[in-house]
Amino acid sequence: MCRAFATHIRAGEIIVERQSCQGELFTIRIIGYEDTGSDVEFGNGILDLGFGDPIDVSTENDFFTREIVDNQKLIRVSEFVIKDVAFPGPKTYTISFREFNRNADILNMTNSVNTPFYIETQVVIDGIQCNSSPVLTNPPVEGAVVGKRFVHNPGAVDPDGDSLSYKLVIPKQDAPNENFPNGVYVDGYQDPHIYDQQTAPETAITQDGTGPSTLTLDPITGELVWDAPALQGQVGSINEYNIAFIVEEWRQIEGEWYLLGYVTRDMQILVENADNEPPVLEIPADTCIEAGTVLEVNISGSDPDMDDIAFSSFGEVFEIVNSPATFSPTDAQPSPGEGTFRWETNCGHVRAGTYQINFKVSDTEPATGPPLADFGIWNVTVVAPAPQVVSAQAAPGRAVDLDWEAYSCGAVDDVRIQIWRKPDSTDFVPENCQIGIPPGYELVAEVDRSVVSYLDEGLEPGVNYCYRLVAVFPDGASSYASEEICAEMKVDAPVVTNVSVSETDENEGIIEIAWRSPFEIDESLFPPPYSYQVVRGTGFGENGSEEIISGIISDTSFVDIELNTLNEPFHYKIYLFDASGDLIDSSAVASSVRLEPTPRVGSIELDWQANVPWSITSSDFPYHYVYRNRVDPNDPGKFVLIDSVNVTASGLQYTDDGATTGGPLSDELEYCYYIETQGSYGNEKLNPPSFINLSQVACAQPNDTIPPCEPLAISIPTGTTEECEAQVAGKPCGTTDFMNRIEWEANIEGDCDNDVRFYNIYFSAVGQSDSTFNLVGTSTETFFEHTGLRSLAGCYRISAVDRSGNESTLSAPVCVENCPNYLLPNVFTPNGDGYNDTFRPLGLTSSNMEDFSAECPRFVQSVKVHFYNRWGKEVYAYESTATENSININWDGRTESGSLVSAGVYYYVADVTFITLDPALSQQTLKGWVHIMYEPEEL
Repeated sequence: MCRAFATHIRAGEIIVERQSCQGELFTIRIIGYEDTGSDVEFGNGILDLGFGDPIDVSTENDFFTREIVDNQKLIRVSEFVIKDVAFPGPKTYTISFREFNRNADILNMTNSVNTPFYIETQVVIDGIQCNSSPVLTNPPVEGAVVGKRFVHNPGAVDPDGDSLSYKLVIPKQDAPNENFPNGVYVDGYQDPHIYDQQTAPETAITQDGTGPSTLTLDPITGELVWDAPALQGQVGSINEYNIAFIVEEWRQIEGEWYLLGYVTRDMQILVENADNEPPVLEIPADTCIEAGTVLEVNISGSDPDMDDIAFSSFGEVFEIVNSPATFSPTDAQPSPGEGTFRWETNCGHVRAGTYQINFKVSDTEPATGPPLADFGIWNVTVVAPAPQVVSAQAAPGRAVDLDWEAYSCGAVDDVRIQIWRKPDSTDFVPENCQIGIPPGYELVAEVDRSVVSYLDEGLEPGVNYCYRLVAVFPDGASSYASEEICAEMKVDAPVVTNVSVSETDENEGIIEIAWRSPFEIDESLFPPPYSYQVVRGTGFGENGSEEIISGIISDTSFVDIELNTLNEPFHYKIYLFDASGDLIDSSAVASSVRLEPTPRVGSIELDWQANVPWSITSSDFPYHYVYRNRVDPNDPGKFVLIDSVNVTASGLQYTDDGATTGGPLSDELEYCYYIETQGSYGNEKLNPPSFINLSQVACAQPNDTIPPCEPLAISIPTGTTEECEAQVAGKPCGTTDFMNRIEWEANIEGDCDNDVRFYNIYFSAVGQSDSTFNLVGTSTETFFEHTGLRSLAGCYRISAVDRSGNESTLSAPVCVENCPNYLLPNVFTPNGDGYNDTFRPLGLTSSNMEDFSAECPRFVQSVKVHFYNRWGKEVYAYESTATENSININWDGRTESGSLVSAGVYYYVADVTFITLDPALSQQTLKGWVHIMYEPEEL
């Protein structure tokens, strides 16, 4: 078939649309943009669907349409729509269109007139996920002028709500083949700005003249900017360039992001040397809006040359079936002008991500040169309304009974209501884009949207508990936070107020503990006087053993001595006894404040925490105070207040760069700190309502760049053959859950740094090459258990990391090998009685590998086996696949044609591939015989 050269194509793309998620039929749209002044029509090419025979496409096809797509009537779009395409099965398909040939004289490729125009779209068809390709809603009709920024945005919208990303690619002229697996690129391609820099360096500069020209594509917004085309040729000349980019679609499935395909737009940019300034667009700042309200804004623009301008807007919000947005007017109007965007939002529009709304203004009939355009992107987040709380009432048994109204967006499927709690009230009114719960709250429950009450039990005495609710949507979107509502618990048990470090030392540390007596207890049930007992545990109280450290005392304070407050936090609990000496209750657990300094270049970062029943981020007492030594030159050891921190705004952290003490920190000195915290239960009956607790003293030196030494004596106690077999022993055949334990010694001798904070554990399943090791875990101890392994084989390397984040060199690799096993039987009886009916490895009592045997197949990757009769003729062959249990063979004694072989002796050759670290151990050939025994059927 003879084809005419095409000297008309401006751009093109292919769109794949699934007609219905309940069906398997697709619609393919080939879209071509062409000059209206050309007599040659787009569409005389070949469509390849990725399966079957290619399809000849021409304007004679009954699935061809054409229309004008720009205000200046310079560009027309031709579209070929092929309906009811049924892909043959789950697979990744590349759909391509190829037409001969491109325009002549495209500058940034060679021999363009003899180079085919080629576009492709890739789509994943898996039979489960409903998927269509992204749709590009903005035609590539913008012109370009020498020395002025060229901007284009494809306005991509994904009909399935998938995430999109953008990437520049080299234009192609043909599909992949054996010699070109990624496709055949056009010859001699250079990005437009690179071509200009090499051929016209004097004018290949940015519009503002500050540097060489650039070409960028924002991977998130899709905005393409060429800043700026250079002068090529004479005034009035038009130069043609070509670019291509892909729009990728991504979907998150069970926490992992998967690429579902892409659409290629191949497009020309026509650059004219003319005196025309581009218009300027003004859009508002990004915003959030509550679902159920109307968003209406004016978008303004102007043209420096006072040419008439036209606005347009495109993006997902205009494609929504349920209450789409509108924008008007789009006709030409004098400059300056404006258009109105209006969107009546509802609960169906709520989602975690923003809506990207694209605006465009173009000069419609410039005095000279082509029409130019400016683009803007406005991000709008539709936020669900806050749940409406009704009441919070203290309930018997230290509980709070919460009630709220039925959720206003309850018609949306799978919406959940989260209940968040904190001690003490917080002054917080969410601003426009303050979504979700503010810091300091703890999630206590999540209930179905139909639930309108919750009983919060197991609470602590004396605390004023404050609650806020949010609604969460299936994609992770969160509503605005509800108003706060509070309920106060009685002080009917000891209420701890102080766990304060008064002395920091490795052996002689001191912590002072104090509490309030239970002044709201029912004395008729629990008569006074009351006495107490102090319980202590190491750490913040999440786990670990506790011990009683005092006798029965009547005081409401206690001093705990001889502690390692330098390296450990401690937590406390107070037991309450009545007049009879009976234990009747206890306080909540409260820990000491733990300060962790992290050296930085020229500064030290401080972070602190505590596990306490009161609020240490109270709105009424928001300041914590930072004390440091080396401030008073006459007394360097004296601790001086250097700053305060509003922890409700900044959190429990502070960075000391010396600014508050008159000079930078010295990297030659060690600086020591402690924090004075304020806390409150929010209970006015506790007087005073706030109380102070101190952290331990912690020291650090800025600008620490010296790494620690690598660990010593790396060993794998589980790495012997005996240990390997011991792990397998007693487990079912086919077990794929193993563990390696790695041990080492800290290296703190000599000049080695002794401030190791943790260790990194690296693993390689394939060998000792440095490039194959990946971080699999960290440990603060000198051992690590690598669990959940399908195979024991691999090598480990360990590094040490200090408080400054400096990492040591990796230790030498220490490796462990599998203990593989695969044994085959010498008899089976395919008589259909359910016992020993198939040929399978020894150790299996069923084909599903559910029982234990010492002869179990272990660490087998694949099996290939051939069976021969006594004359050497092959009667059956088998090769395992990647599916589970395929190494079991399970031959039923029948040939490929389904005939049962005769009883007798047969021979086999089995090539077994084991999962091993050493390639020399991975291959084994088993040769043997098997006796097939059964009683032949009587005639």
